[in-house]
Amino acid sequence: NYYIRDLPTKVKEKVQINISKVPAGMFDLEVYKVGYLSNDPNTTYFDMGRPKQLTKDQVLKIKETNNGSSIYYEKISVKKDTPFQKEFEIRENDVFLLTLTKIYDDN
Repeated sequence: NYYIRDLPTKVKEKVQINISKVPAGMFDLEVYKVGYLSNDPNTTYFDMGRPKQLTKDQVLKIKETNNGSSIYYEKISVKKDTPFQKEFEIRENDVFLLTLTKIYDDN
């Protein structure tokens, strides 16, 4: 027999993202995150009291709460010969995905 408990993560530090050789232009920046309480179905299930059988409503809540949507969106402008830079706070076991989608060229 074992005891299961919630172990919140701790803030580690800030992470500076620097990407060089990004072509000049306007971009949509989207940030996706998986980690504690962010696209984390296990913690949602834990918060429900770990039922042996999930109801349809509970399954729907888990899916809606952890749907993989981005946590941050911004339109950014990148100048010629200037690296893209962004800073994020990171917690233990966080995983981030950043996407830059070009809207138009700055030529």
